[in-house]
Amino acid sequence: KMLQITNLLAVCLLIPVIFSSPFELTEKYVKDFQDGIDRLVEVSDKTILQEESYKPENYDEEAALKDAEEFDFIVIGAGSSGAVVANRLSEVPEWKVLVLEAGAPESLYAQPPSMRNILLNTPYNWGYKSEPQEKACQGANDDRCNINTGRALGGSSAISKMIYTRGSGKDYDTWADLGNDGWCYKDVLPYFKKSEDAHLHKFDRKYHSQGGPLNVEEPQHNSKLREAFLQAGQELGYKVIEANGEEPIGVATPQLVTKGGRRSSVSRAYLETAKSRKNLSVRPFSQVTQILIAPHTKEANGVKYVHKGKLFIAKSKKEIIVSAGAINSPQLLMLSGIGPKEHLESLGLECIQDLAVGNNLKDHVVFLGMNLVSNETISEGDQKENLISWLKDGKGPLSQTGVEALAFLKTDASKDAKHPDIKFIVVPHAMNLGYDYAKREYNIRKELYDSIWAANEGKLGCSIFVVLPHPKSTGTVRLHTKDPLNYPIINGNYLTDEEQV
Repeated sequence: KMLQITNLLAVCLLIPVIFSSPFELTEKYVKDFQDGIDRLVEVSDKTILQEESYKPENYDEEAALKDAEEFDFIVIGAGSSGAVVANRLSEVPEWKVLVLEAGAPESLYAQPPSMRNILLNTPYNWGYKSEPQEKACQGANDDRCNINTGRALGGSSAISKMIYTRGSGKDYDTWADLGNDGWCYKDVLPYFKKSEDAHLHKFDRKYHSQGGPLNVEEPQHNSKLREAFLQAGQELGYKVIEANGEEPIGVATPQLVTKGGRRSSVSRAYLETAKSRKNLSVRPFSQVTQILIAPHTKEANGVKYVHKGKLFIAKSKKEIIVSAGAINSPQLLMLSGIGPKEHLESLGLECIQDLAVGNNLKDHVVFLGMNLVSNETISEGDQKENLISWLKDGKGPLSQTGVEALAFLKTDASKDAKHPDIKFIVVPHAMNLGYDYAKREYNIRKELYDSIWAANEGKLGCSIFVVLPHPKSTGTVRLHTKDPLNYPIINGNYLTDEEQV
C-alpha cells in the first residue's frame, strides 16, 4: 500500500508539469528569473559593506591541525589569476589542487551585464575605500574613493564592467626594457590568443584567436550613442580602430568578456569547465587568514582558513600560489610575517622576511569628465519584454555593460607619437540614473550630486570619463590591525606626482 501511495503522489506531482503548456512554463521561468533579480536588488538596497573581526577563542586550532588535509598546490583567491592557475595546474591528474576563495559562487541573477552597478553593494564586493586623499576623491564622501574589488568566484571579473582591454603593446615592451625578459608584447601575445575565443564581427588573426576558454565579443545591444561617438571621432581625424589590434590610437567599439550577452567571468571560463576533475577542489566562503611559514627555512608549507565559522588547516607539498589581488595579496603576506619589519612589529607581528610588501600601489585614476544631456527621457521599454529578449537571445538593454565606446588618445604631453596616454570611456546616462547609482559606483557626496546632477535625473545622455592609463603616483597597502578579517589601509596617493599632474 505504501508503494501504491508513493506512486500516486509521484503521479500527482507530475500532472501539473505534464499538462502545463510550453507557454505556461516559459511564463513561470520568466517570472522566477525576474523575482531572482528583484531579490538581488533588495540585497543591494539593504547591504552595509563593512569589515568583520576574528576572535581566536572561537576557533579550535588543535582540531584544525589534527584534521589538516594535504594538497600539492594551494591557490589563494579564485579571481583573474587564481582561476587560470588552478585550471592549468589541475590538468595534471596526479596533482591535487585546492582553491580557496573568500567570496561566494556567482548568482544566476547576476549574469545580465546591466546588473553590474547593483552588484557593487552586495557581498560580492569587499567594500574597500581609499584613505582620505589630498589631491583626488574631493567629491567623494570623506574624500575617500571606492575601490571596488570582487569577493566571489571569479574575483573582480564577477563585478567588473566586462571590458576586454589588453593595453598598448608599448606597455609590455617597456616592461621588457626594464629587465623583465619574456614580457615584451610579441612574447605575451601568444598567451592572449591562447586564452581567447574571439567572436567579433571583424578581427585580425594576428592579434586574435578562437577556441580558448575566454569568450570575447562585441556589445549585443545596438547603440545610437556608440555610432555617434565613433562618427564624431572620425570627424576629428581619428581612425576607428579594433580595440585590441594593431593600431594603438583611435576610437573603438569595446570588446567584452561576455558570452551571448551574458557575463562570462574567469570562474565560468576556467573553473566551471574544470569542475569535473577529481583532483581539483574549489572552496568558496573560505578566507585564508595566514600562510604557514617555517621561520628557520622560510618555506611556506600550508595555510589557515576560515570556512563557515570553523577554522581549517591545509598543507601543501609543492607550492602555495597567492593570487588574492592587488589589495588582499599584500595584506595576507604581511599577516603571515612577510613585509616591512617596522610596520609588522608595530602591530605585534613576527617579521619572518623584511620586504617592501604593500609598496608601489598603482591605480588607474578616472575623472568623471563631461556629462551630456538631451531633452529626451530615458526609456528602456517594457521590463518583461527586455528580460524575455535577454533570456532568449542575450540581447536588449539587459545586455548593456555600461560602456558604449572607447577612445585611446595621445595628448601633447606624450613623448611617443604612437603611445596613447589618455583613455576615454563613454558611459550612457551614468550620472542621470539617481544618487544611489552614483554612490554605489563613486561614493559621491549627496550635496555635490544635488548641485550638479540631480536636475538631470531621468534624462537621456552620457558621460565621458577620462582615464590615466600610466599613473606615476604610487600608494601603499598597510595593515590596520593584526586581525586578518579587518580591512587593510589603502592609500592611493592619487595625483601626487608633480610631473604627471
